[in-house]
Amino acid sequence: MTNKLALILGLFWSVFMILTMEVLIPYSRNEQIFPIKWIAVIIWIFLGLAFGFGMKYLAIKKEKRNQSSD
Repeated sequence: MTNKLALILGLFWSVFMILTMEVLIPYSRNEQIFPIKWIAVIIWIFLGLAFGFGMKYLAIKKEKRNQSSD
């Protein structure tokens, strides 16, 4: 997995979580949807990037494990 792919995965996850947590869940509970808070956006972007690069780390680790067992 490349850095670019990890970045795209992380940003996709961030957008998905922002839409889910800030829009869809309040809408499904019939709560008032407030304008999205910037701190929530920053936190979700940070966590999304951590998720993307964590997946990259796990993919590299799995690849090395598969190469050593061959």
